[in-house]
Amino acid sequence: MAPNMRLDTPTRMAAGFAGVLLLFGATFIVAKRNIAGKRRLDLEEYRASQAVARTENSRNGGPGPKN
Repeated sequence: MAPNMRLDTPTRMAAGFAGVLLLFGATFIVAKRNIAGKRRLDLEEYRASQAVARTENSRNGGPGPKN
């Protein structure tokens, strides 16, 4: 922006608001991707632990009788 340009108050407010919205949007996208990655890892760990438990149960003759 040229140094001799002066912005009026509504223009400055609109530019500030747009900047805040852009910053919020970028932060939201990064957080969303981070959370999705953590959930994916947790699900993989859970599935691996369930597979190990199933393998151990099949070696020991099953989970036992149900009531």
